[in-house]
Amino acid sequence: MNPKAAVVILNWNGRKLLEEYLPQVLANTQQTEGKVIVADNGSDDDSLELLRTKFTEVEVMAFDKNYGFAEGYNKVCRELNYKYIVLLNSDVAPASGWLAPMTDFLEANPDHAACQPKLLSYREKEKFEYAGAAGGFIDKYGYPFCRGRIFDTCEEDKGQYESEMELDWASGAALCVNRELYLKAGGLDAAFFAHMEEIDLCWRLRRLGKRIGYVPQSIVYHLGGGSLPPSSPRKTYLNFRNNLLMLYKNLPEKHGKKLIFRRMLLDGIAWGMFVAKFNFKAASAVVKAHNDFRKMKKNYSPASESEVSTLRPINIITQYYLKGRKTFDKLPKSLIIILIVISSFFSVSVSASAANPTEISVNEIINYLKSQPETSDSINYSILMPSADEPVVYKIFAQSTSAPGDTLVEFNYLIDWNMSGAGRQSKGFSAYFDGNHYRERDGKISEYHFSENPQSFIPGGRKARGVANVAQFVDIMPKKVADYLTVNKESITVSPSAMKYGRKSVKLSGKEMVNGYVVREFEYYFDPATLQLLGAEFTTSPGQIAEQSISVAYQPIGDAKPLQLSEDALIKLYPEAFALGRKDGYRLANIRGQYLPAFSSVTPGRVRYSRQKGDDFAVPTLFVFLKPGIGSTAALVSDIRNTVSVQNQPVDVIYGYIDGTPDEIEAEIPNLEPGETLLINVRKLAANCGITDCPTILLLSPDGKIKDFLIGTSSDTQSRIAKLINF
Repeated sequence: MNPKAAVVILNWNGRKLLEEYLPQVLANTQQTEGKVIVADNGSDDDSLELLRTKFTEVEVMAFDKNYGFAEGYNKVCRELNYKYIVLLNSDVAPASGWLAPMTDFLEANPDHAACQPKLLSYREKEKFEYAGAAGGFIDKYGYPFCRGRIFDTCEEDKGQYESEMELDWASGAALCVNRELYLKAGGLDAAFFAHMEEIDLCWRLRRLGKRIGYVPQSIVYHLGGGSLPPSSPRKTYLNFRNNLLMLYKNLPEKHGKKLIFRRMLLDGIAWGMFVAKFNFKAASAVVKAHNDFRKMKKNYSPASESEVSTLRPINIITQYYLKGRKTFDKLPKSLIIILIVISSFFSVSVSASAANPTEISVNEIINYLKSQPETSDSINYSILMPSADEPVVYKIFAQSTSAPGDTLVEFNYLIDWNMSGAGRQSKGFSAYFDGNHYRERDGKISEYHFSENPQSFIPGGRKARGVANVAQFVDIMPKKVADYLTVNKESITVSPSAMKYGRKSVKLSGKEMVNGYVVREFEYYFDPATLQLLGAEFTTSPGQIAEQSISVAYQPIGDAKPLQLSEDALIKLYPEAFALGRKDGYRLANIRGQYLPAFSSVTPGRVRYSRQKGDDFAVPTLFVFLKPGIGSTAALVSDIRNTVSVQNQPVDVIYGYIDGTPDEIEAEIPNLEPGETLLINVRKLAANCGITDCPTILLLSPDGKIKDFLIGTSSDTQSRIAKLINF
């Protein structure tokens, strides 16, 4: 039976630590409970040789360089496929039976993303250890402290912390974490390199609505200082810099600015104390930390203003240095637990006229979403598939404005997105206004105009399936969410006091059914006071191989400019996309009389076929744009051939496939007749001509100009082709 957890030790030039601690890890870790793995961070000592010769039972992952604590473990979690990953420092000796209590705890508490054991000192086994003790918290100024350890005071373990407890953060010295949630939260921040990265990770996991736990039944002994000694200026620098970065990225902007200003004053005092002790290297490290923080913060975005601060309402410096309260049990209990009480009953400051969550109905939410005249949101959209090592993450800016007179789409919209993940990046946009739809992805632009091609907007008479209604991310626009909730209203359950994104919210949960099967499970979250859409979670094809987990988080943009869309406005916003995707400025509306754009393609046999703009054709020519898999292609080819064969003059035909493999294409038109040419990959030419639907036929005159065009097929296609040729 394969274990559900991997115990991963990240090593860098730590041969001595491996010799002393790895045997204890192996002796106290049951193979049925966890697989012990050493990930080597590009060591240049003989660590790898030691592992190969003396620890043959240990799986080794050898990296090409030192990626640091954060990115090193990120690489591990992306490459391994265990349900739980234990991040175990190389200077940790676990007690017997240490692993199962933590994995059992996470199994029994799916609302928890991670947990830590009781962390005792390896040198003084009766005392708690500095790096995590009995679990961590964060005070009002962002300073971390622990049950069992505040600043340099480590308590004796007298059984005072034997109860499970929810934490702000769990120690990275022995962190047991759900791998899927670890990746969903983005993993450890590689820019941190080391120190505070586990506190930042736990904060982000809590912002996802998950909890962090302490499991006292699990015990480990930690040496501490195995990577950097406490007196190291490098450690001082990383602690000060990373703490500022953590606060900046996890707090709402207004709160964060105030707090960081206060921290500058407090860190200035710390600098003065280092100078007073003639520790000039540490003092310089503080200055460098602040300078680098100012440079690095540009790479992060603060939390939404709607998120609640989860900092503990206590000043740990005052409690410790001024009031002499140096152990956890001496701290004011009211200050420790007040945040738990507040977060159970309140999310943000709510006006007296706010709606009562228990009275909110599905219909109220639907009506509110439909009634919004304008919306502007910054959206995080992530997709995680079971087979993927990391989620695909989209950053989206979406705006909409009501269009009550429009019979195709009830609102105009602009959706700008960029994607990263799965080893690739991509960007694009979608827009709709007044019967015009544009969509672009990585420089490939497509256009649809109702005046030219109504069929694309109302296929089969169903406007809900038209191009403007099914564009990427349109379904997460508030008015479309209202439509989706309306269709699936019978399955919806309302939870008026759900906790999500660190705050109280109204949750609508339900299932989308097709032919008696659940195709999607969904949860939508709304502000109980304003009914503002906060986020959503989806599981598509639940329980199937193709299952996907989708997470959507909204942040309203209060100062966005009103949405005013026109083709000129889009061209100003995306000049490069239009310049590349519409190279010749063609649309079907103005294509008649224009020269066929230059293009280069190949036949299925890889013979190159190229033309320059303005090149002549020997005879009138039909250029037929096709896509593979369209059932009407064979009939269309037959109609073309029958029509061409009865003409008084020769007519050549070029069949150009926008996409598809050579085998697919040759299977559809296996035998060419005289005067016919078959080409693959003419997507760029189609884009330059403004062609978005297939089949589309262009009639080209011998001088290389486009005389006319024909879109689609019908029962009288042959007569339509004849009229086109004789135009």
